Amino acid sequence: MATVPAPIPAAAVPKTVATPGVISAFLKAHEFLICFVVAVLLFWFVSGRVENIIAAHDKDVYDAGAAALQAQADKNATVAQQNAQLAADYRTFAQQAQQANLQLEQANAKLADALKGRQAADAALPAPDLAVHIETLAGVPAGGVVPAPGNTFAITTPAAVAIAQGLESVPTLTGELANTKAEKATVDQQLVKQGAIVAGLNNQITGLGLQITDADKACKAQVAFVKAEANKSKRKWFVIGYVAGLATRGAIKIFAGV
Repeated sequence: MATVPAPIPAAAVPKTVATPGVISAFLKAHEFLICFVVAVLLFWFVSGRVENIIAAHDKDVYDAGAAALQAQADKNATVAQQNAQLAADYRTFAQQAQQANLQLEQANAKLADALKGRQAADAALPAPDLAVHIETLAGVPAGGVVPAPGNTFAITTPAAVAIAQGLESVPTLTGELANTKAEKATVDQQLVKQGAIVAGLNNQITGLGLQITDADKACKAQVAFVKAEANKSKRKWFVIGYVAGLATRGAIKIFAGV
C-alpha cells in the first residue's frame, strides 16, 4: 500500500501591521492641545489687530489734540505779544498825557494868578487911568468912559455894551475852557487805549482757558495711547510666552516618545 507523504506545513508568513508615525500619533493623541494652540494664535492675531486699531485711533486723537493745543498756544503767544505792545504804547501815551495835563494845569494856575494880579491893579488905579483901562479892555473909543462927580463914571451906551461884552474874566475863562477841552480830549484817548488793553487781556484770558482745556484733552489722549501701547505689549509677550511654553512642552513629548 503506497504511503501518502505528509503535507509539508506552509511557512508562516509574517503579517505587516501599519503603525502610524510618532508625529501622527502625537497629533491624534493631542488633538485638543493643538486646537487650543491654534485658537490661542488666532485670538492673539485678532486681539493684536484690534489693539492696533485702538492704538491708531488713540494716536490720531492725541495728534489732533496736540495740534489743537499747539495752534492755541501759538495764538495765545501772538495775543500776548499784541497785549505787550499795547501795554508799552499805553505806558508811553500815559506818560505823555500826564506831562501834557500837568502843563495845562500849570498854565491854568498862571492864568488865575495873572487875573488876580490884574484885578488887584485895577482896584488901585486912579479914576482917569481906570477909565482909560476900561476903554482898552472893552475895546471902545476914547471918551466912552469918563470919571464923574461923586466917585462915579459916565459911560456912553456903546461903551457900556462893549464893557458888558468884554469883561476882564472872559479871556481867562476862555483860555481855561480851551485847556480843559484839550485835557478832556487827552483823557478820552487814554480811555480808548485802556479799553483796547482790557479787550486784549480778555482775549488772552479766553485763549488761555481754551489752551488749558486742549491741554487736558491732549493729556488724557496721551495717557490712553500709552496705556493701549502698554497693554498691547503685555498681551503680546504673554501670548508669545504661553505659546512658547506649549510648544516646548509638545516638543519634549514628541522627542521623549510620550
